[in-house]
Amino acid sequence: MVAVRILTSISGLEFSWHPGEEIDLPEDEAAKWCDNVRACYVDRPGGPVETTDRPGPQRTDKPARETTERPAPPPRSGPGSGDRAWRTYAAAVDVVVPAEAKREQVWQLLQDAGVPVDADPESPDE
Repeated sequence: MVAVRILTSISGLEFSWHPGEEIDLPEDEAAKWCDNVRACYVDRPGGPVETTDRPGPQRTDKPARETTERPAPPPRSGPGSGDRAWRTYAAAVDVVVPAEAKREQVWQLLQDAGVPVDADPESPDE
C-alpha cells in the first residue's frame, strides 16, 4: 500500500475523496492517480515511496501548483456566484469545505482561513 494525498475532489460509484484527504492505495492504483493534479504521493514515517523503477507519473518534491497569485474569488451575487463556484474557489486556495456546503458557509470557512471573499477589495486612491 502507498500513501496518497488527494488534491481535488474525486468520486466514483464506490468512493468519494476530498482535497487534503490522505488514503492508502495499492501501488498500481496509486500510479494511476498520482499525477500531481488529482493526487500526489505522501511521505510517511518509514521513508519515501520509490517510484523510479516503473513507468508512469513520478513522485516529485514540487508542489502540485506553483502559482504566486491566488485566483480571484467568484462574484458574491449574480451569474457565477453559486455554491459550486465557491466550493471550487475554496479548493483552489486549499481550504477544505464539505461537499454539501452552501456559499454562505464557504464564505465563512474562507474568512476563517484568512482568504479573501470579495472580488474587488477596496484599493487606495491613486
